[in-house]
Amino acid sequence: ESQGETYLNPTAADGKIFINGGTYGGIYAFDAVTGQRAWFKSLLQFHNWTPAYHNKVAYAFAGGTLSAHSVLSGQVQWQKDLPFDFFEYGMNTAPVIDTANHLIFATSRNYLHAVHYDSHATVWSQSGNLGVTPALSDGTLYLVRNGKLEARNALTGMLSWTFNGDTELSYPPAVAGDYLFVSSDSHLFAVRRDNGAQ
Repeated sequence: ESQGETYLNPTAADGKIFINGGTYGGIYAFDAVTGQRAWFKSLLQFHNWTPAYHNKVAYAFAGGTLSAHSVLSGQVQWQKDLPFDFFEYGMNTAPVIDTANHLIFATSRNYLHAVHYDSHATVWSQSGNLGVTPALSDGTLYLVRNGKLEARNALTGMLSWTFNGDTELSYPPAVAGDYLFVSSDSHLFAVRRDNGAQ
């Protein structure tokens, strides 16, 4: 049930599968065993995103609206409008949950926002050419910004280090042990997490 949308991988949690979809945009929950639809909630008509899950709540960032949904019913528990940008109505990102700091990171083409998921306040923001899902590990957020990899304190947003690579990095970073893997269209880099060295 969509109008030619593209998708990120669905999120499996709490016995359900969550994914974006719908003729005019929204979030689906399916039973993970039977595949039966549990609920659908209409949202803004943007594609190429997937929900995040934490503590019986599914989080969606579609268009400029960050929304929190009950995993039992899909009912909106809260929502917040944020500055955002997009390309061809595609978000190309998924929210990232930081349970230690009670933050949710919502990224669009040119913005990243750290929002406290209890108070709903914006804790910090970054602008620039972002547009891919960041990675989070041990209190550090790793994000691709303006073609480079940045390590920032997840709570404050303070920059720890920058890795330039070929200055055309454009895919989500992945954490594996003491290393990060990040790529452009032509190169794959392994980077130390502690200091950003290749």
